[in-house]
Amino acid sequence: MREETGLGHVELGPRLWDRTVVVNHRGTPTRLEKAWFLARVAPLGVDTSGNIDEQERAGTTQHRWWRLGELEATEEVLAPREQPSFLRQVLREGPPPQPLAVGA
Repeated sequence: MREETGLGHVELGPRLWDRTVVVNHRGTPTRLEKAWFLARVAPLGVDTSGNIDEQERAGTTQHRWWRLGELEATEEVLAPREQPSFLRQVLREGPPPQPLAVGA
């Protein structure tokens, strides 16, 4: 959480989704295991000034918070693509009993 947003000491809720991908990281195939957690925070700016390395910073074009309706309407590429519908389901029905494995 601190790396992605600058927020520390955030109480994480249940783990919602898991995703495993292989990416090319500095010329080496690297397996990434990602997990999404439910967390509620007050609105605030994102600060990653001391939390990401230069390569990550070079590959990042912007940071922002999204409202659910914005996620549903965007033409941006989301990962997982079903993220808006998954999130709407969590908000409507609550977290899944076990984290869901999600795709690309």
